Amino acid sequence: MPIARGAPGPTAVWTSGTTISVTYAGLTAGRGIVIGVVWYHATATISSITLTSEANATLLAGTLVRNAALNDTALQIAHLREITVGGTKTITATLSATPSAGAIFAQEYSGQDTVDFSDAATNTGTGNSANPSITVTTNTDNDLIYSINVTNAEAQTAGAGFTLVSTNTAFWWEATEDDVDVGVAGAKTVPWTHAAGDWAISAAGFKPASTLGAAQFMVATRGLAGTGGMIGRDYI
Repeated sequence: MPIARGAPGPTAVWTSGTTISVTYAGLTAGRGIVIGVVWYHATATISSITLTSEANATLLAGTLVRNAALNDTALQIAHLREITVGGTKTITATLSATPSAGAIFAQEYSGQDTVDFSDAATNTGTGNSANPSITVTTNTDNDLIYSINVTNAEAQTAGAGFTLVSTNTAFWWEATEDDVDVGVAGAKTVPWTHAAGDWAISAAGFKPASTLGAAQFMVATRGLAGTGGMIGRDYI
């Protein structure tokens, strides 16, 4: 089953204190959520990301990146592998110190692996060139790749093959993009489009739900025919 976007994802900006929160309506039980957080502070880290009536989101360590040239911006990606209670949720990122600005993004997805959503495929980058990109090497076919970009150049747009998901201007230009199916596992370019200027990019791969393989299907159908379905039920 391919991954697909769910309810349109919201974004919100930091207002005060050490938390950044956003309200997400129309969520469906069984789906997953990918969360992006941007904050402006030289040393602060994310302590936790909570969601109403859910376990805390899982932070992806390999997605944390900082760029002092962007007013000490930092960005990181997290995920909730499966929503247990649908409806409206408040998603709150708590930081270890008070930032000067910040933003939070969230996007619901269906068709994800509900046991292990993360593909352990991440990368980050910083620089000041136009139309920057980084590479993420996926481990699973048909991954979703989700990316955050912050730049002081101009409002960014998605790179080739990707779709712009959300934008904000908490301080500089902040945005998220995704490609819900990047094809066969391997090295994937994650491009962004904007003029030359300082930038920071983070990206991560996420796995689709596994499907019944051809060999398993043959064993299952033989089991159904030869044993009254006992073996077949073990595989289906």
